[in-house]
Amino acid sequence: MCRVVLGYQPEAAERRITGAVTGRDPAAVALAVALTRRTREHRDVRTGSSVRGAIDLAHVVDGLAAMRGEDPTGRDTARDAMHAALSGRIRVADGVDRTPEAVLDEILDDVWPPDAESPPEPPAPGDEENPPADGGEGPGKAGSPAPADGAPDTSRRGRPARGPRTLGRDELASRHEGFAAVSPELGELDDAAFDDALAADPEAAAALLADLAVATDAQLRARARRLAGRVFLRLGRVGPARSRGTRRLGPRPGGQGDLDLDRTLDGWQPGPHARRPGPADVVTRDWTAHRRAVVLAVDVSGSMQGDAVALAAVAAAGVVLACTSGGTAGGPQDPGVLVFGSEVRTLATQGVPRPADDLVGELVAVRGHGVTDVAAALRAASVQLAGAVAEERTVVLLSDCLHTSGDDPLTALAGIDRLHVLLPQPGDPDPAALRAAGALAARGGGVHTTVSRLAEVGPALTRILG
Repeated sequence: MCRVVLGYQPEAAERRITGAVTGRDPAAVALAVALTRRTREHRDVRTGSSVRGAIDLAHVVDGLAAMRGEDPTGRDTARDAMHAALSGRIRVADGVDRTPEAVLDEILDDVWPPDAESPPEPPAPGDEENPPADGGEGPGKAGSPAPADGAPDTSRRGRPARGPRTLGRDELASRHEGFAAVSPELGELDDAAFDDALAADPEAAAALLADLAVATDAQLRARARRLAGRVFLRLGRVGPARSRGTRRLGPRPGGQGDLDLDRTLDGWQPGPHARRPGPADVVTRDWTAHRRAVVLAVDVSGSMQGDAVALAAVAAAGVVLACTSGGTAGGPQDPGVLVFGSEVRTLATQGVPRPADDLVGELVAVRGHGVTDVAAALRAASVQLAGAVAEERTVVLLSDCLHTSGDDPLTALAGIDRLHVLLPQPGDPDPAALRAAGALAARGGGVHTTVSRLAEVGPALTRILG
């Protein structure tokens, strides 16, 4: 079977088509085309709208503005028209907990910012009339050939790789009651108002800060990430108490201490050709330093949203502080930090120092998409631990453990001496997640514990790392 790959038309061509079919005002046509094209490249959209969506949107937005007596068209009218014309034409990606309307609101905020009186003017005809030699803005309905060396990476089906997920001001206000007080204007973040919110309701304030770190508003997002590094580290300090002893009783070949007769005999195989055991073959038990290398793997897939992100950030801060301050057995060691959804990304390499506030600020801003590959995260953690100088290689997994992609996580524990699972579960725990976490921790020789409130993070980490 032969196949012809067809992409979408260039933007100028889509405006000509939409204008010719609808006969509507050029400003309405340009806005409709701009909004429709954004649905094809949004990270949370599996299937965007074709030019038919732009045609419908131009009809609706121009007609609705005329009914309301608006000239030019108002932003609220554009939003209503967008919901009517496009919400049924786009398909949100699997595993993303958002409505089509929420995605469209974010697209509108990007194309037509809330503080702008009118949408940006369309580009004048010129160079855009002919698409670039590399294929223009990217592939359309079908996948295109693999990019040449040095070209940007693309995801499956020829789509551009998804960018970081962001939240518009309207969605932030609908999610969080205290948003208006903390960010009264575009680009503003009132630290004092946030501190008041944190004192009044730590759970709600932490969830708000986690979402502010992925705001569409670039200035607000940057300020929130700086604040997150300070706040979540402060909350994380309620985590594991500093260990009083970093030495434990263990075997030591040829060392001092009490004779470990069983281990000594296990290493001596009697027989006609057996050699006489020497001093180096004697195993004793003595107090020895027990070094532990830790890698933290944080689930940032579509199932980890809202309060779960805040709980994960506080827990991550607690793990980082415990490891770097000497609160774990064997003294201070910089932990490795991985985040994963469908893919695994390294934020910190085990044993390599990185400022804790910078690390936590980046971690809280990461959002994944779609499926969850727990096995890939465990294998990546094992690779980091392979080079560590330690008697115990430990992974702390922050996840609901419900894998929707890749191999069974139970088959990916090679190279991990101990696997502990911290299950962020705001509200009622999910029975399926509890079963999955319990089975994984049991196979990994560790423990699993559930946290639903910030106050529970400290005791949970004490149990895991104390």
